[in-house]
Amino acid sequence: MIKIVNGSEKQFYNNAKEKLLFLFGAGKKARAAVNTYCKGLNITAIVDNNLQIQKTNMVICGKTYKIIDIKEFVEYVLGVGSDRVLLLITPTFYAWSIVEQLNNIPQLKGLQCYLSVLLGDYYERIDFSFSQGEPKIPK
Repeated sequence: MIKIVNGSEKQFYNNAKEKLLFLFGAGKKARAAVNTYCKGLNITAIVDNNLQIQKTNMVICGKTYKIIDIKEFVEYVLGVGSDRVLLLITPTFYAWSIVEQLNNIPQLKGLQCYLSVLLGDYYERIDFSFSQGEPKIPK
């Protein structure tokens, strides 16, 4: 099974700097993810299930990214090791079916994956107190 990471944008960015970053999904959400979460990061390729766009390129903010199929992605992960790869799943609607697809590929066991929909909703836990001492009721 893959490992879904529920973390902040900052955690994602720091993690992605250390690894080979792939996006899954070559639609509008991929463009939004690059603009929002991936500025300054090197994206290795974009994985997509759509046969019509596989083996083509996608240009986002002047950079060209190769679109590959899942088989090529798995071969890449096997070649470098899943510990060196990070995957950002960009679609909102298809995110869980993509997770299910990836979970059914034994070679991807332990692969760290972020979901862009979770990145946008993540919040840091903050411990705070409303008041200290004896409660005071204003008169």
